[in-house]
Amino acid sequence: MNDPGWNIATSNSTNSYKFLVLFSDANCLILAETVRSPNVERRWLRCSMWLPRHRITKPPKCCLFIFELLCAYLDDTVEVFHNSCLLQPSKSPKSTS
Repeated sequence: MNDPGWNIATSNSTNSYKFLVLFSDANCLILAETVRSPNVERRWLRCSMWLPRHRITKPPKCCLFIFELLCAYLDDTVEVFHNSCLLQPSKSPKSTS
């Protein structure tokens, strides 16, 4: 559902986080954390895009568009994904018995 009023909260023993759900569908989830900086008078959003594993290397254009529209309006470049974050599949050695 596309309701910017919905929140997701996570916590562990030392930190607690609240995220705004900016967009959600079967292709992606776009979350934002409200951040206040001492140098800037107004609050700003720190966004993240979550994708299913099969879409990590090629995010859907609709998700990229929404992310750009809602989150990247002040940035010239946005790194949506870094290849080093992917787990490299490891082959187990074949046993010979």
